[in-house]
Amino acid sequence: MDINEKLDLVRSIGADHVIDYRREDFIRDRIRYDRIIDVAAHRSILDCRRVLTPSGVYVVIGGSTRRILQAATVGRWVSMTERKKMGVLVYTKPRTGDLDKLRDLLADGTVVPVIDRVFHLSETAEALSYFGQGHVQGKVVISCLSTEREPRSPGSP
Repeated sequence: MDINEKLDLVRSIGADHVIDYRREDFIRDRIRYDRIIDVAAHRSILDCRRVLTPSGVYVVIGGSTRRILQAATVGRWVSMTERKKMGVLVYTKPRTGDLDKLRDLLADGTVVPVIDRVFHLSETAEALSYFGQGHVQGKVVISCLSTEREPRSPGSP
C-alpha cells in the first residue's frame, strides 16, 4: 500500500486532516488543532503542545519508547497545569456505559474497524512477523475460532 492509499484509509475512518510527517511539518504551520492522534510520535510532545488549541487533546498511540514515556510523563504534567490534555492511549477497565457507547457507534457505522489480516491462533508467529514488518494497515486479528467444523458425536452441542 503506497502512502496515498494509507492517507486515504485514515480519512475513510473519519480523520478531518491527515498529515504525512515525511512531507509536511505540521509544527511550522500556523494551524491549531483541537485533537491530535499521533500514530508515529516523531515530534516531541512539547512541539505538539504548541499546535494544540487552548483546550486541545493530544494522544499518542504508537512510536518509540522514548516518545511514549515523554507523553506519559510530560503529558501528565501539561494536563494537570493547563486545559490541554496530553497522554498515551492505554487500555483500562471501561467505565460503565463505555462498551454500550462503543457498541452503538459500531452499530450505526460511526466507527468502522479496519482489519488488515486475520490469522488463526496456530499462525501467531506469522502474525507477529507480519506486524513487525511495519506495513500493517489497521488491526491484525488472531482468531481462536476454528475455520473447519470438527466432527461431533450425535447428541453433542
